[in-house]
Amino acid sequence: MEKIALLIGVSEYPSQALTPLPAAVRDIKALGEVLCHPEMGGFPESNVTLLSNPGRLQMEEAVEILFSGRHRDDLVLLFFSGHGIKDDTGRLYLASRDTRKTTQGELVRASAVAADTVHDYMEYSRCRRQIVILDSCFSGAFPAGLSFKDDGSIDIRAQLGGEGRAILASSSSTQYAFQQDDQDLSVYTRFLLEGIQSGEADRDGDGIITIGELHDYARQKVQESQPAMRPEIYPGKEGYAIRIAQVPVGDPKEKYTDEVAQAMDHRGEIASVAARANLNDWRDRLGLDPATCEAIEKGIMTDRQEEFRNKQQEYRQIVRQILEEAGNLQTEAAHLQKRREMLELTGEDTRKIEAEIEKEISEKRQHHQRNLDRYAALFREAIRQEGSALSDDTQAEMTGIQRTLGLSEEEAEEIQGGVRKEWDTRSHAGAWERGGAVVAEVPELPRSEPSAIDTQSDKTIPRTSRTKKRTRTVLSVTIASFAVFGLGSWYFASKESPQPPVVPMADIGDLPRRAPATPLPAQLPAQLVIQSTIPDVRIS
Repeated sequence: MEKIALLIGVSEYPSQALTPLPAAVRDIKALGEVLCHPEMGGFPESNVTLLSNPGRLQMEEAVEILFSGRHRDDLVLLFFSGHGIKDDTGRLYLASRDTRKTTQGELVRASAVAADTVHDYMEYSRCRRQIVILDSCFSGAFPAGLSFKDDGSIDIRAQLGGEGRAILASSSSTQYAFQQDDQDLSVYTRFLLEGIQSGEADRDGDGIITIGELHDYARQKVQESQPAMRPEIYPGKEGYAIRIAQVPVGDPKEKYTDEVAQAMDHRGEIASVAARANLNDWRDRLGLDPATCEAIEKGIMTDRQEEFRNKQQEYRQIVRQILEEAGNLQTEAAHLQKRREMLELTGEDTRKIEAEIEKEISEKRQHHQRNLDRYAALFREAIRQEGSALSDDTQAEMTGIQRTLGLSEEEAEEIQGGVRKEWDTRSHAGAWERGGAVVAEVPELPRSEPSAIDTQSDKTIPRTSRTKKRTRTVLSVTIASFAVFGLGSWYFASKESPQPPVVPMADIGDLPRRAPATPLPAQLPAQLVIQSTIPDVRIS
């Protein structure tokens, strides 16, 4: 299989019948370099002919030679940059250096190469992979700063098309093709070359650039630069899939790095079995050793995973803030969806995060509510024993418990206000005693020093003071019992409450526990009776 190319550029028109096109000769030189590059076009230099400003006969002979004597599997490329002209019958001609017009403005047909003639040479050829690229124009009106090639309405498909070939034109027959004065190359040729040199024309990433892919790339770029231009392709059977170039490899390590980046998903994992197979193929093609390839993959994987974790963390913080403030995600569903897209996270990624945060917030709220209930229970017991006016010591202990439970001052004040209001509606403290149970669950607090319990003899204290002291002792040890031991259900009694109310503890599974360092001291006041409703429990 051979690759043969004829590149014709006509910039000069001595008859002055046509406008000079300086970029045409530069076009063929630039294209020739790309076609002969071993990592891009792969055409042998001896098989690429550049024809600058030829006369009509020289030009037609070169076209005939190009297509003659070829084999079926050969690839033949004809590129023309110059004026395209139509006669009064609508036939297309490629202008040569000799092309001129009569004094009446009619084309002298013998001075140009007819498209019909080119078509005949293509038909006579045994080669069935033929490409014709016409960077020509058919127009007479151009904006400032742009020069034109010519005007016409041409049926290019009918005059040059056929099986096994692809005809590319820089514009459709009724559109404009421009050469910008500030550019070395014509617009269409410039983007054809860019697509090959950068590899960006390889739309499917297989390392091969077909003539269809190259045209699609150039068409997109041309219309971004010059919206009035509409490059066209006229493929015959299988013409669209003709391979014209391959993606330049350049530095093998850089190429493999690019391929790994494309094969890896946003989580930092190889996207699929096929993606892994493609990477293995690139390893062989680039001749890289396994250790080098694995190091490249590990580096990209680490960066991609770190990026993914950061995106997850950002989304997690957003979800947590919404749930803490609004209570549910539906209030910002549309904005969340947009944020997901901006972070390039999938629904699977975000659903898992949302479920985790919703569970976390729910458990946090439940735990906080239990702490509110614990505080309310202990404050209620303090009121029951001391009345509405608590002692300074009890107030201090309640403040410590508030902080341990993580309650705000506002929450503590609200609870205290509610309990006091409840107390005020009772006729006397006995109503609380007959109420029976107080629910409480308190996490572990630091053990109070023995001095916190007054062990002085009652005989040394006046009767009124002894009553208050006994009440204070019962309350202090009661709070310490909840805080330090955290065991099952505790109840206590004093002279002021001969029928001791049971104080059941809530579920203590999530609370820190520790057993007393020593058995309960024998000198605890007789007023206090402590009993666990969970027999034979060992706390560790």
